[in-house]
Amino acid sequence: MANLTRPPDGDTTIAPLINISCTILLSVAVAIYGLRMYSRFRKLSLEDYTISIAVAISLTELALVWEASRYGYGRHNYYVSTENMTIVYRHLFGVVVVGLWSATLIRVSVALMLVRLKDTPAWRIILRTIIAIQVATMVGVNICQLVQCSPIRAMWDVVPNARCWTAEQMAIYGYVYASLGAACDILFTIMLISFIRTLHRPRSEKILLGCLMSLGVFVSAAAIVKIAYMHLYDFEGDSLRIMIIVSLTVRIEEGVGIIAACSPYLKNMVVSWLGHLGIKLRGGSVWYLASFVYKSSHKEPLGSAMDLSDGAKSVERIESKV
Repeated sequence: MANLTRPPDGDTTIAPLINISCTILLSVAVAIYGLRMYSRFRKLSLEDYTISIAVAISLTELALVWEASRYGYGRHNYYVSTENMTIVYRHLFGVVVVGLWSATLIRVSVALMLVRLKDTPAWRIILRTIIAIQVATMVGVNICQLVQCSPIRAMWDVVPNARCWTAEQMAIYGYVYASLGAACDILFTIMLISFIRTLHRPRSEKILLGCLMSLGVFVSAAAIVKIAYMHLYDFEGDSLRIMIIVSLTVRIEEGVGIIAACSPYLKNMVVSWLGHLGIKLRGGSVWYLASFVYKSSHKEPLGSAMDLSDGAKSVERIESKV
C-alpha cells in the first residue's frame, strides 16, 4: 500500500494547512447557521432541521479528518506504516459513508426553502423531483460504498482473496453522484436568479437579496472543481497526499453550501445592521422588516419562509391589500 519511491521533499505533511483552512471556513458557516437559527427559533420548519443535520455531519467529518491526520493523512505514503495507513483509510471510509449526506441535505434544505418561496405547480414539481433524486442518489451511493468490497473490511485493510470493484467501476458511481450534485447546484442558482427577477420589490432590496444568495455560484464552482479532481481519488500511489487535496474541495463545497443555504434568512438582520450603519434603503428610510412576496398571475401574495418576525407579517398583510 505504501509508495516505494522516496519523495524528494522528505517526510512532510500538508494536513495542518488544509485542515486549518477547512476549520476556519466551517467555523464561519456554523456562525452564520447559528444566526439563522437564532432568528427563527420560534418557528423552525423542515428546512431548518435538515440544515441542522447537515451541519452536524460536517462537524463530524472534520473531526474524523483531523483524527486521520494524526496517523498520516496528508503525508507521503512512503513514510506511513501499514498499520497507520489502515487506521487512516478506516476513518476516511466513515467520512465518505456518512459525510456525503451533508452536501445532499444542504441541497434538500435549499430546495425546501425554494418550495416555500414560490407557490406554482411547475416550481413545486421541479423542486420536489430534485429532492427525490438527491435522496435516492445518496441511498444508491451508500449501497455502492457498502458492496464495493467483499468483505467490506477490504476497503481499509489488506484482506487476502478480497473481491473489490475495479477503479473504473468506482469512478463511474463517483462521477454520477458528483455530476448530479453539481447540476442541482447550478439549477438552484438559476432558479434563485429567476425568483429574484420576479419579486415586486425595490431594486435596492433585490441587489441585497442577490448578494446574499450569490454564494450558490461558488457552491456550483466548488462542485465542478471536485469533479475535475475526482480522477485523483484512489488508493494507489501517494494516496494519502492526493486524497487530502481532493477532500479540500469537498469541505469547501459543504462549508460554502451551508453559508449559501443560511444567508437568505439573514436579510432582515442585514437590513437592520445597514440601518445602524446609516445606510438607508427604500426612499431614505430603513426598511427593517421587509418581507419576500411572490405575486402570481392572480396577484395573491405568498408568505415567505424568510419572514423573521411578526413585524414582517404585518408588512406582508399591508402589501396584500395593495
